[in-house]
Amino acid sequence: MLNRSIAGTAVASATVAMLVGSPAVAHADEQAFMSQVYLYAHPSLTGPRLLDLGYQACRVRRDGGSTDAAKETLWKTLSAEGVLSSNAEIGSLVHVAVDTLCPEVGYP
Repeated sequence: MLNRSIAGTAVASATVAMLVGSPAVAHADEQAFMSQVYLYAHPSLTGPRLLDLGYQACRVRRDGGSTDAAKETLWKTLSAEGVLSSNAEIGSLVHVAVDTLCPEVGYP
């Protein structure tokens, strides 16, 4: 009986340690993304559209694409929609997305 109690306590303690003691996992900070991206982004884009583009950049990076590949993908997407954006705007959008929406991917 004592062995089961000790084993149960050990399992519970390990679970709590994993949940509480583990380092924080990077997560998307949409509010930070929106506040930062409006400093650089094309004014004709709505907030939800900018957020979609930010997550698109993150998908490219998570799939192993480079930062340049993410920029090219966003440029193609916007161009197909008739939205002309400068390289600086696209680069800033990708940069802010990586910093706030998918910081775990970092920069190559």
